Amino acid sequence: MKQLFRPVLLLLFIVLVVSTFFLYRTWRQYSGSVPKTSPEKSEVAPEVPQVSSQEVYQLIRQPDAFLLDIRPATEFAKKHIESSINIPLDKLKNNVSQLDQKKKIIIIDREVSAEEKILVDYLRQHGYQAAYLSGGILSYAQHGYPLVTIGDPNNPTDLLKVEMLSAEEVRKKLLQGTVFAFIDTRSPYAFRDDHIEGSLNFPLENIEADKEKLPAKILLLYDNDPLRSWRAGVKLYDMGLANFFVCQDDYQRLKEILFKEED
Repeated sequence: MKQLFRPVLLLLFIVLVVSTFFLYRTWRQYSGSVPKTSPEKSEVAPEVPQVSSQEVYQLIRQPDAFLLDIRPATEFAKKHIESSINIPLDKLKNNVSQLDQKKKIIIIDREVSAEEKILVDYLRQHGYQAAYLSGGILSYAQHGYPLVTIGDPNNPTDLLKVEMLSAEEVRKKLLQGTVFAFIDTRSPYAFRDDHIEGSLNFPLENIEADKEKLPAKILLLYDNDPLRSWRAGVKLYDMGLANFFVCQDDYQRLKEILFKEED
């Protein structure tokens, strides 16, 4: 009986070894056909300083602050934070050296992005005082802080921001004793060629930056193109000014009415 049992054990052992060998080889072939994967190297945004919407609002026009909006120019033109400067991210690479290291630079994007955090980190490593707007400009608006807009004449909300006067109505108010500061929103070249005596030139393109230079009087805005002066009025409203009117007639018509002789 023992002599019969030993060959059986030997046979079982051989079967086990052979089976194990083939199972191992099959596993190696299978495992070798599937590439070993590793986590993708993702650019993790660094932890960098941020500022709240309230802090950014308080920094508007502060001489030691620089509000840098890195959104595309088309987005910036539609809506932006007052006194912010637009340098789109793709153009900033060649302009970093022009930034002032003495100023606190606040990076503004549409919302929080890895790109702006990486930019803040880069600036700080190169000696700049930098932080980013927490939540981006969307959060800023959601917190109720005003944005400067381009002005859409088809938008009822924008239409309510500006009170229009015809050239005849301007003349009538002047005769009744209203004193206007005449604000010419045309280009400096057009203003230099011809303008109403005593008027001041604040081109539409610069009126936001020059807001502090506007006289503290009732303003009357006008232009060759009334849409330009209307949009300048929208900007003033968005920046908190309310003591102004916009002439709905063009410059030539206004001048004609103001200087016409009495019948």
